[in-house]
Amino acid sequence: MYRLVMILLALLSTLQIRNAAGAAASARGGAEAGATPHAPIIASPDIYVPRAHPTREYWVDKMPAGNGRSVIVQKCQLCHDMQRTLAAARPRDQWQHVVEAMIRRGSPVAPDEVPPMVDYLARYFGPDSPVIPELGRRACKRGDWPKGSSEFRRRWKGAYNIWVSNQQDGSIDIVDSANYRIVNRIGCVTAPDRVEFSHDGDTAYVPDRVEHNITVIDTRTGAFLAKIPLLDRPNSAAVSRDSKRLYVGIWPLAGDEDRRGYIQVIDTATLKITRTIRTKGGIHLPWMSPDGKLLLALSSAGKFMDVYDTATDRLLYTCCSDAEVGTMNVEPGPDGSSRRLFFSYVNFNGVVIVDAHTGKELGRAANPDMPAMGFHGSEISPDGRSYWFIQFSKVYRFDVPSLKPSGVVPLSLVDQVGNPFSAPVEGNALTISPDGRKVYALRGGRNLMSVIDVATMREEALVPTGQYGLHVSIWPRGTP
Repeated sequence: MYRLVMILLALLSTLQIRNAAGAAASARGGAEAGATPHAPIIASPDIYVPRAHPTREYWVDKMPAGNGRSVIVQKCQLCHDMQRTLAAARPRDQWQHVVEAMIRRGSPVAPDEVPPMVDYLARYFGPDSPVIPELGRRACKRGDWPKGSSEFRRRWKGAYNIWVSNQQDGSIDIVDSANYRIVNRIGCVTAPDRVEFSHDGDTAYVPDRVEHNITVIDTRTGAFLAKIPLLDRPNSAAVSRDSKRLYVGIWPLAGDEDRRGYIQVIDTATLKITRTIRTKGGIHLPWMSPDGKLLLALSSAGKFMDVYDTATDRLLYTCCSDAEVGTMNVEPGPDGSSRRLFFSYVNFNGVVIVDAHTGKELGRAANPDMPAMGFHGSEISPDGRSYWFIQFSKVYRFDVPSLKPSGVVPLSLVDQVGNPFSAPVEGNALTISPDGRKVYALRGGRNLMSVIDVATMREEALVPTGQYGLHVSIWPRGTP
């Protein structure tokens, strides 16, 4: 299913850009055929210089000759380009697990092809391999961690910032909400996932998918405070409402990711792991309810969602096993308590609704204009009146509580410099400003963030970011 979804994503993205280009050319009477209209690009060249998106061949050409290279090029580009595969250096055992996990997800690798693939990857993209520019990134040594500065927040102008986790170049971009400029770039996080914040906003917690730890950052200075080792590969994390605990979803980097996973609980005062909860599949996305009483733990690989009581960390129920779950959110009731859960299945074209206290499915809200492939990246607006999510190159809005479709915003089909571009994998996430006026749609496959004005339902700006923005967060709020 995973491989089929990725291939269909690539095909749909190609069709979207061709259709958009054709429509734009027709509107101009055929002039400048192939160009696509796009929102203004707001770059920050003093921190990050935008560039035309590299071709697939660009990354392949960086790979040294050697036994195993040809099968890697052939098999590992069915769903994404080689940069995503080779962005970070890994030890041999991790490369073995990567290949096993991709086979489980549908990659057509034969058993006799595995040893030469692992040998090649460990030789040329291991921790001690010769440096290849832009690929095989190594973890920073402790002495190279950012020391911080009292000037770290000097350029922050807006009431909040947008933090973008760039998985493939080991950085976090901080985008100021007042002007959409990147005001800081944090390095030394090899493969960052979604950033979470303490209640006061002074501490950031960043899961690292390659280092298998949580990087703890002082947001007042940018200094690294610690890197907390984890049992296996983390995906995202969720902070308790009192900021005393951090729940980390562990999605093992292994072929049995659909049968084994964990939630590790960290005491934020001591920065120590206090509990490890075993789950029946790798945990992709933990999510905290608005009242802080429920922890949702989603397993895409295992096709289920666990819901826990945060007072005791006791499992209340397991639900939602019809298909792979894309993402989820919790609708608060009038008194602030958890009311309904909203999420997507990869085989459904809309929103699935579940009772937050029982796990019983209450219904499904379809949108016939959407492909039946679920979505990744969603949020309920601060006023609780709308539900937003991103699918491919469109952002959709449903009304709440009715969950009827109420709008769609097409996004620019370009790269960082405005050239028409068909992303092999669109990759996306989404968050909403604390005042509900802006939606920030992160588009990893294009290295862009789209800014959407809610009042006009239009994309008003494009912000070039680092390589493959995986997740987006709001400082100081964190996950709502």
